[in-house]
Amino acid sequence: MDRMVKVLVPTELRRFDSNCPGHRALHFAGDWRLGAGLLVTRPAPTRADLKTAGLSRQEIDRATWVEAEYVRMGDWVIYAAPNEFTNPCVIDVRSGSEAQKLGRTFEARARALLAPVRSEWANQLRCEMPFNACARCQKACDLFRVSDEEWARVGPQWRKKVLCRDCYDALTSTPS
Repeated sequence: MDRMVKVLVPTELRRFDSNCPGHRALHFAGDWRLGAGLLVTRPAPTRADLKTAGLSRQEIDRATWVEAEYVRMGDWVIYAAPNEFTNPCVIDVRSGSEAQKLGRTFEARARALLAPVRSEWANQLRCEMPFNACARCQKACDLFRVSDEEWARVGPQWRKKVLCRDCYDALTSTPS
């Protein structure tokens, strides 16, 4: 089983209204709806990194690429996804040393992290998360690839929108 999961790390924990950069975590417990894993990439630069680099407060406030400061590589993250087609967002975090006290193996640590998570709480957070939805039918959708020339066939109204495969096919099929 491939354990690598792309998790979105909101700038502020449990707030999903900002740009969420993608990071990698090793998945050890749960499923696509709710899981726990070890963060294996380093979120950088943070506000502190930019301050150390000499940027002014105004420059830092204007920066749209500032990473979350509440999580570091080697931390354990609990993540949830709004649907099976969207990358999960981090909803809680524990330090590596804190998680180490929960079990001897990575799987035991991850299960111990997930055990106290209430499904109602995770479901409430899922409702606040952005997800991939078709602009035409509003249903959750998986992403697919076509060439630029093929995509142009959807017309200018839909050109810069997300479409599900069914709506794409409906818009680009020629009437018989």
